[in-house]
Amino acid sequence: MIKSVNVRVLSLPYLQDKPYSYNVPSELSSDIFLGAFVTVPFGFHNKHEIALVEEVFDVDSTDEKTKSVIKMSSNEYFLSEKMLEIVNYLRENTFCSTGDAIKIMVPPGAFETSNMFFCINEDFDCSSLTGRRREIFNLINNNPNIDFDTIKKNINAYNTTKLVFELSSIDAIRGSISTKSASDTQKEYICHVDPNADESVLNRPRTPESHKLIFSRVKETESIPAHQLIKEGFSMAQINAVANKGLITLTKIEKLRIPYTDIPVNSSIKKLSSVQEKTYNQLCEYLDSQKPECALLYGITGSGKTAVILKLVEKVVSEGKTAIVLVPEIALTWQSVSIFSSIFKDRLAVINSSISGGEKADTYRRIKRNEVSVVLGTRSALFAPLDNIGIIVIDEEQEHTYKSEISPKYSSVDVAKLRAKQNNALLLLSSATPSIETFYRARTGIYKMVSMGERYNGSELPMTEVSDLKKDGISGKIIGEKLAEELKTNFENKKQSILFLNRRGYSGGLICKVCGSIPTCPHCSVSMSYHKTISGGMLICHMCGYRKTAPTICPTCNSNKISFTGLGTQAVEEEIKAILPNAVVLRMDADTTQTKKSREDIIEKFSSHKADVLVGTQMITKGHNFPSVTLAAAVLADSGMFSSDFRAGERTFSLLTQLVGRSGRSVDTGKAIIQTYKPDSVAIQLGAKQDYVSFYENEILLRKAHNFPPFCDIAVITFTSDSEEVLNNDALTSVGLIKRIWQSNYSKLPITVFGPFAPPIYMLKNKYRLRVVIKFKNNSNSRMMLSEIYKELSLNKKSTISIDINPSDT
Repeated sequence: MIKSVNVRVLSLPYLQDKPYSYNVPSELSSDIFLGAFVTVPFGFHNKHEIALVEEVFDVDSTDEKTKSVIKMSSNEYFLSEKMLEIVNYLRENTFCSTGDAIKIMVPPGAFETSNMFFCINEDFDCSSLTGRRREIFNLINNNPNIDFDTIKKNINAYNTTKLVFELSSIDAIRGSISTKSASDTQKEYICHVDPNADESVLNRPRTPESHKLIFSRVKETESIPAHQLIKEGFSMAQINAVANKGLITLTKIEKLRIPYTDIPVNSSIKKLSSVQEKTYNQLCEYLDSQKPECALLYGITGSGKTAVILKLVEKVVSEGKTAIVLVPEIALTWQSVSIFSSIFKDRLAVINSSISGGEKADTYRRIKRNEVSVVLGTRSALFAPLDNIGIIVIDEEQEHTYKSEISPKYSSVDVAKLRAKQNNALLLLSSATPSIETFYRARTGIYKMVSMGERYNGSELPMTEVSDLKKDGISGKIIGEKLAEELKTNFENKKQSILFLNRRGYSGGLICKVCGSIPTCPHCSVSMSYHKTISGGMLICHMCGYRKTAPTICPTCNSNKISFTGLGTQAVEEEIKAILPNAVVLRMDADTTQTKKSREDIIEKFSSHKADVLVGTQMITKGHNFPSVTLAAAVLADSGMFSSDFRAGERTFSLLTQLVGRSGRSVDTGKAIIQTYKPDSVAIQLGAKQDYVSFYENEILLRKAHNFPPFCDIAVITFTSDSEEVLNNDALTSVGLIKRIWQSNYSKLPITVFGPFAPPIYMLKNKYRLRVVIKFKNNSNSRMMLSEIYKELSLNKKSTISIDINPSDT
């Protein structure tokens, strides 16, 4: 029987993403399968493209007009039927292309890539060429063997592809395809004693001592990696010389890169308390139900949720199943790996954005080979190709990092629900400050809820004081009198302190006291932040990275009265050093954690009490367990409260609660200071008390009154253009198009349309942006409506258009 396939070409955008049919050559017919990746010829120019096999079917005869599959990719990279279901889910629910979905599921470098290169035909008479065709011909003539992508970048025309291949069809230019192989595993040499080794050759005159030592080491260990000998001071040339004498053999084997193996193991697993044991037993009932369940583990800070999670995962693995554990920040990976590796050892895999492409590829291979039982990481770990999943844990589930801001713009919780359903697994959402939406679903019975209302072994919550900076503030200083006193006392008692500031860098920026001008980024509509460097002050845009030397003279009015405005972590760090000159102070923010494993290094140093004070942004406020911290402080609790986002109060409450919870987690009672200019704020008052339930009850009434989630869903359509005129025209006319589609085909769906209006950052990287917001109820009909709106807007507008369902920041 002859086989054909329907495939999805990974390079195509959402509007062109549809099934394409191909014949299967007889030599591949027995190997082709659903979920495989293949290379196919695509388009008029038959460019080699990677595609996903979506359907395999039999045909009676081959259609000569239908192209054939060229070859299959490595069998190590394929999608199971369950993972194919996730691809379809992402495409239908986040309006992404198949290629965008695959990018987060398969490691980079998994497939070979191809590109076309062009040169001119020297015999061609180019005098007849005009316009764009002549421009393309000249570009290729001046740049022999220029690749196709470079041509498209240099020729500003919507039909560049068509023009290139018209030139090829009249033999004006000639093209060739070059392929780059997929990334392979690393190899390493293992040294063994040769069975026929004649050791007497080592006694010959002038035999180097290194040869004798190498042979002795190999003989002693029976087998040793060459890199280990090199680490001990020998060279590869010396090792090869011993092999050439017939004394040892070198065997080349695959070497899988495994990140985080150098992290110290934390084996101090404590016995569960009675509260933890009760919680564990209750969650075991859901684990053993043999059906998909979703439960919220709601426990106050320090109640020991991690120990319960660890034991649940251990139970799942002991039953031959697998587990996924998500943490919200890379900064939390170090501590989590330290704990989980003590039990699961080499059956643990780590996935996050800080590991290299090669490490990701090798991790993928280990999982596919069933060498992994537990996958730990940030949101991308959710797509690990595990089978037979028993539990998926999302720790600190309220965090905005679980919602992707780039295509596919998925919610980790929603994807985790699908994976739990596929595997009859337990989805466990864990937090001391759940999102309002999650707690509402737990309160109304949609989710199960299990509560832990006391700290481990009865330790008390920190004593918290709200410091009114209007009264306690020191002129020109960031740290008030009360906090300064507590820092000194804590340092004298040889305890640690953490200070949180919802900002990074040295200062909010610069301002001229004469004319009031503030330096802004020429590419983005934001003020530039001031950073102190070795070479002097720098102004940096935190949106696009643009930087320039900080001026000492105002460029607007030539005044020299330029001063700092706002505050940042670097400035806080310097004030702490002034208050505690003998203290070791660490700073943890986006500027100090840019290198690989820098977060882990800072956390490890602070955890082992090699520093006295840790100052940082929100990455220090959650999940960490520092037994010697007895003082936690919010330097300025107000900084996140004046956002236009309806979640601003919730985020402030959550951050303060998590921060306060870092203090006093061991035998010593902790203390927390919250500095603010708004001491009467509900979020600040209840955050100080760690009273989540009161905050929820106040917030849910506001959400219901204003029809915000969980009582509706929100779609944000963003228009982007480098022309304000084009942008305004497209955004304004889009509202009419949206209402027309709704009234024509979906009038029974309740929706409300707002906008267009500018987002908080109107210009970003030289592009202007406007938004249209739609409130609706997310179901299959409303998604069909949004898909139709998205496609028609994309076809009829000159702006770039994106759509995001329930974004983390509105």
